[in-house]
Amino acid sequence: MSKLVIGTSKNRISSAIVKHVGPIYYTSYEVDMNGKLIPGKVVVDFNKIKDIGNNTFNGGFFKGWTVPTSVDFCALEKITGSYALYTTFKSTTNLTELSFGNLTDITGSYACYSMCNGATNLTSLDLSALTNVTSSYTFDHAFERTTSLTSLNLSSLKRVTGYYSFNYTFLNSSIRTADLSSLEVVTSDHGIHGIFESCKNLETLDISSLVTISNTSGFAGGINRTKLTTVSFDSLKNITGSRALYWGFCYCTYLNSVYFPAITTNSFGSNYNQFEMLVGNMSQTVTIHFPNNLDPEKGCTTISSLSDYPKFSNPNTILAFDLPSTAHLIGDNLVEYERNPKYDTQSALAWRVLDGGTINDPVIDWTPYYTSSTDDPTTGTTIYSDSTCTQAVTVVNSIIA
Repeated sequence: MSKLVIGTSKNRISSAIVKHVGPIYYTSYEVDMNGKLIPGKVVVDFNKIKDIGNNTFNGGFFKGWTVPTSVDFCALEKITGSYALYTTFKSTTNLTELSFGNLTDITGSYACYSMCNGATNLTSLDLSALTNVTSSYTFDHAFERTTSLTSLNLSSLKRVTGYYSFNYTFLNSSIRTADLSSLEVVTSDHGIHGIFESCKNLETLDISSLVTISNTSGFAGGINRTKLTTVSFDSLKNITGSRALYWGFCYCTYLNSVYFPAITTNSFGSNYNQFEMLVGNMSQTVTIHFPNNLDPEKGCTTISSLSDYPKFSNPNTILAFDLPSTAHLIGDNLVEYERNPKYDTQSALAWRVLDGGTINDPVIDWTPYYTSSTDDPTTGTTIYSDSTCTQAVTVVNSIIA
């Protein structure tokens, strides 16, 4: 066997070893007696790559070179280049593992566009450290038709601020569980539009920290045609973008309940079509649960002003105002508290200090506080710092509905 080193165009092939002056992450490979690259070898050593520039791996994995079964970008911390991994592993059949275990930020537009589209044997994907996606079309169709991928861990992702960042990212994939438990804000047009479109095996989705969806169609068509039976937007309180949840759950034929426990009378800004076609084109009954102080029968006009009230574009929709109220409490200590549904328990209602952030940068790392009854508190109710309600902090001075 001779060895071939992949370098620059100035390299010449000798009868034995070819040296190169290229980057250190280009490595040597075995070739047969005819100079043909032996398949199954790692093409690039990614151990020292901390960032990826424009077009670096654009257009398929080295224009058709053999793709290894496992690729680990173990040192990668950010991707600043546009088209950096554009279609790099598209339609590959031997890639089974892809890891970006230390990648936190992506700012390059089209950085991972269609990166693994049609990688039908990909079973392991590590994006668990990814925190911020600020670029346009970042993961557009990136993992479409990954029919062997069953779980998704995006548990560190906090902010999506890029236009069409996650557009149809997992279209027709086989994901069964998806963890987006740290996602706080989607503040771009079509930010996660169609992210789980036609993920027909998806049964579990954690979006419990999502507080804000702003700009046009931020979550539109997000989770259509799935096996989800229940979806809870535990922290969602700002839905200010036009058509923010347009077609959000259409054709989800297993869905029976959607919960919005953190919605308040101030959640909708100037738009009135956030829920348009939310559960459209479904024959089964779907119940949408809201806090009880948003009930139009009790005088609130907030929900009744939204598009297609009371049907929400589906004649089988039931609007239930059966969740605890979202009123704010003012303590004798002059601190304002708001209900945090994520921390509600059977023995005590949980509250949190109202954040002082903006819609683009809310503070989600709440400190919970408690009231001892599962009923809505009244003036004079004690607020405690512990769920057993033994450490009193203040008492309710006033309530803001």
